[in-house]
Order: sequence, then structure tokens, then C-alpha cells
Amino acid sequence: QKDKIRLVRFLERDGFPRAAVDYRVRLDTARNAVTVVFEVEPGPPQVLDSVSVSGADEGPLLLPPELESEWRGFRRDLTRERGERLSQARVSTLASRVLEWWRDHGFAFTRVRSRVEPSRVDAGASTELPAIVELMVTPGPQTTIGSIVIEGDSALSERTILRELPFQTGDRFRSSQLAEGQSQLFGLEIVRLALVGVPDDQPVDSTAEVRVRIEEGSPRIIEGRLGYTSDEGITTQASWSHRDFLGAARVLTLSAEARTGWWSGQQGPSARYSITPTLRQPWLGHYRVSGLVTPFFEYRDDLRDRSTRVGVSSTVLWERGALRTMSLSYNLSGRRVLQARGGALTGVTDFLGYLEALDTLDVDVRTSALQYAASWGEIDDPLAPRSGWVARIGAEITGPAALSNVQYGRLNGRLQGFLPIARRGALLLRGSLGQLLPYGESVPSGGDEVQTFLRLRDGVFTAGGTQDVRGWGPELLGPKVPDIRVTTRGDSVILGSASRYVPLGGLNRWTGSVELQLPMPFVSGPYSVHAFLDAGRVWTADDRFTDPAAPSLLDLDDGVFYGTGAGVQIGTPVGPLRLSVGYKLNPGVLDLRDPADVAEALITGSPLADVPEDQGRRWQIHLSIGRPF
Repeated sequence: QKDKIRLVRFLERDGFPRAAVDYRVRLDTARNAVTVVFEVEPGPPQVLDSVSVSGADEGPLLLPPELESEWRGFRRDLTRERGERLSQARVSTLASRVLEWWRDHGFAFTRVRSRVEPSRVDAGASTELPAIVELMVTPGPQTTIGSIVIEGDSALSERTILRELPFQTGDRFRSSQLAEGQSQLFGLEIVRLALVGVPDDQPVDSTAEVRVRIEEGSPRIIEGRLGYTSDEGITTQASWSHRDFLGAARVLTLSAEARTGWWSGQQGPSARYSITPTLRQPWLGHYRVSGLVTPFFEYRDDLRDRSTRVGVSSTVLWERGALRTMSLSYNLSGRRVLQARGGALTGVTDFLGYLEALDTLDVDVRTSALQYAASWGEIDDPLAPRSGWVARIGAEITGPAALSNVQYGRLNGRLQGFLPIARRGALLLRGSLGQLLPYGESVPSGGDEVQTFLRLRDGVFTAGGTQDVRGWGPELLGPKVPDIRVTTRGDSVILGSASRYVPLGGLNRWTGSVELQLPMPFVSGPYSVHAFLDAGRVWTADDRFTDPAAPSLLDLDDGVFYGTGAGVQIGTPVGPLRLSVGYKLNPGVLDLRDPADVAEALITGSPLADVPEDQGRRWQIHLSIGRPF
């Protein structure tokens, strides 16, 4: 009987005021067990017909003249849910929205009561019960902030805490500013808990006391992360941070990262190791602006080259939430190339001569770059988004020649959209554009196209991989060349085997993707399936880097390519495990041919059309564990 009452109350709270519940009891004497079957008849649902807002005595609300127009617009928004089932949760949401509107317009002590009454509208033969939500508002006086009281045992100074708040004593009270201040304080890495609010026990007055409660964690912290993708193999990161370095919530972080390439799906080395100390100043003239200084050292041995890089980066960062950021950075760095790979742009008739020249070219890079980046968007869930959008843009300019032997402008943008489907599904739309604009020393002259292009290897665009156009390996969509190892002994040239392709990249790129994500059928829990169609093109439209009269490796795989496939995603304690299988719908000239056979044809001058194709190379497996970091 108690369960029956609980079910009836649950259905009433969920918007079924005429719900009927009965039960039958069946005794199994053989097993000495009782089976109880509940029979539920929810009845017609109660739906929202209108929202009525009045004063506490059910009279009209009196607003300052400057708020009347905005209040009328807000009232219209309240009725957009007309016809929706009227549960207790929906009534509470409507009351909370009205409360927050008044609190955000200076009325700190507003109180709102709610009541649901049947609508007088004749529902006729309708299977729904229209109802009116009546909200009674007691605004109280318009309020200013009278004082700010800081509570808690905090090592941070009062000045440090107050500068993170978007309000000060004497300002008009706004609840949204209190919420933003709480978020800003919680964004300080040493802060474990931040609460900003108006205590309930203070008297109603034209001034309000705002209390800030702070709890801090340990000032020093050690972190470690582990991940895996089929593009980069096992990836590890370890860091040590002092989260109140020299006071004022400054953060000093020493970080080491290893992208080992172990167990990756690539042939040959694919490793990158870096050491990065970072000093972050959380307040730089404004509570939303911070500054970072980052010296760095990097060693890489991958598809591009084997090289070391040393430099320093300084950044000014503006943040308004995780998805609303802008940054301006200046980077000064030098890369010493120990072994160059790929980069053949000229005709393929003297490929052997080109390979001999690779080890003699001066492709060391000095870079002075000013970079701008911005992101903006709104999503419902940062871990598993189903609704919203995110846009990212970037711009970079390098120079002058005294500091940088590469000179170019670079533009790129990326847009993602999420559309909910059914209860748990989503449609993902993704697109990107990019263009590199070389000038000055980065424009080839006098037959130095290869050397000039190799110096641009960190700026050119590539496509393909787990997070890009699936069906292709990492960066291998579009122009590429066999990775032939060359050693010279006196007048002799010794060629090693070519076990993989090296991406050449291009000055232009676009990609697009459509992915359907659905819960895995017949299985409950954090399991989902997805199907996708990707497309992209990487090319060089600048005739200064190619000779129209001679065939170029850049022209072999210049086109729009499509990949499709499907996969599964499983939630695990260490992050999502995602497995996708991609299929090349229209592979390029080199995509289905073994790099060793292609290298032999290029060296001997044989037609590439004579190199046999392997249809198994249409398939590409993409695997990742954990989220990128």
C-alpha cells in the first residue's frame, strides 16, 4: 500500500494529477513466494496553458520605468513552453527563472511563491488538462552591495580575492555577477571551494552583505596522465605545480610530455618529447585577463623530420568560460633539423639527386611569430555534447627577417555543431579551412623550392587521422612522398627501405565531417555507436612553389577525397575508449600503393601506374583511449 501511495505521488509530481495505481498479489505456495504486479493508469497529463506573474498580494508588480520593456520581453519568453507537460520540476524552473531575473536586476531579497490552478479554457475532448502557473513575487527594495565579507582560512590575501570579483562595494546588486565571481575564484588553481552569495539571515534593506567563502587545496601538486591513440601511440604527461608561487595565486608548473609512438599504427619512428616550465599570472589588469610565460624544449622524430626546438612563448589570455577565450602570443624559437624527410616539390625525373641533396640542405628554422587565437561556443555537456556549437579561429604572422628565416601569414578556422537526435543521439557537423601565405624569404627563388618548402613544414596544412578525415593515416591525406632513408659514404649513396609515406602538406586545406552518434542498441550504460562521412582536400595553389611545365609530387594526390566508416565508444574509468574503422571511397594515386614500390618506381623512372595496388590499404583503424591533453 505504501508503494502504491509513493507511485501515485511520483506521477502527480511528474504532471499526471489523475493517476490511478492498483496492484495484484499472487501467492506461489510451491516456492513460498509472493508476486506483486502494479497496474498504472497515468490518465491525461497536465500541460502548461499560461504563466501569471503578480505581486505578493496578487496585485500588479511595480517596476522602475527603465526595466519595463525588458520585463515584457522576459514575460513573453516564459510562455514559450506552452503545451509542455507541467511537472513539479517545470514549475520550480519557471519560479527560479523569475527569481533570478529580479535578483539580476538589483533586487537581492526577492521572494517568489508558486501555485498551479486549472485553466478555465474548455479543453473539450482533449486528452490534456491545461493549467495556469501563478507566480507571486515579493521584490523587496532595489539593492546595492554594502559590504564584502571573506570567510575561510585562506592563504590568499584579501586583495587577491577581491580583484577576481566583477563587483565592489557600492555597485548595484546583480546575481549574475556573484555567479561570475564565484566562477573566477574557483578558476584559481589553488582554490578547492568558492561560494559567493547573500546570507539568508540578514535583514531586508537597500544594501546587501555579500559573503565570500574560500577553501584552498595544497599549494603543491603532482599530476600524471596517460593516454593512447593509434596516431601517436602511448602518450604520457607528468607535471609539478606550485599554485601560489610568490603569492597572489601565481602558478609555476614544470611539465614533461612524451608522445612515444609505442604501439601506434604507424611504420617508423613517431615520437615527440618536450619539457615546458610555465609561469602564469592570473590577473593582468582585469579579472578576465591572465598572462603566461613559457620557455620550452622539444625533441621530435616523426613524419616531418628528426629535430630539436628551443624557444620561449609569452601569452596574454582573455577568458569568459571554457569555450569563450581569446589569446595573443609572441613566440621566438629555433629548430635544428638533424634529418629532413620528404619535401620533394620539383619534377620527379631526378628523384635520386633530390634524395642526395636532402642531407646537405640548410633547413634549420628560426621563427619569430605573433599569433592570435579565439574560441566561442555553447554546448550542453563538455564531456559528451549533444547540443550546441563551438567555433575556433587562428591567425599568425612571422617576421621580421632579422629574427625569422620563415615569413608567412597563416589563417585557419574550425566550426563544430551538435544537434540532438531522439533521447540520447546526436548529429555532429564539423568543418575547417586554412591558408598559408608565404612572403619575403619564404618565397622560393633560384631553384630553392625544396629548401624553402622544408622550412615551412611547421606551417603547412595536412589532413587525415583520428580527429580529422578518417580513412587516412595521420596527416596522410593529399600530397606525400615515400620516406626513403639515405646515407652517403664518399661518392656512394646507400638507399634504405621506404616503409611509410611522409606528408608534404600544402598551403591550402579544407575538411568536413558528418557523424551520427547513437546509443548502442540492446546495451545500457556508457556505450554508443557512430557512423561518419568525412571529406577533405590539401593542395598548393601558389604557382611560385611548383613548375607547371614539370610533374610534381604535389600534383599526384591533389583532389577532394572522401572517407566513410563506423565505430563504437565505451566509457571507462580512465576515459572513453573509441574505435573507428575508416574506408577510403576515392583513394589517391599513392594511397593504395606500397611506399617501397613507389620509391623504386620514382628512382628508376618507371610509371607509377605500373605499381600494383593493394585494396586492403583502403581501410584504416583509428583507436584512442582517454581524452586529448
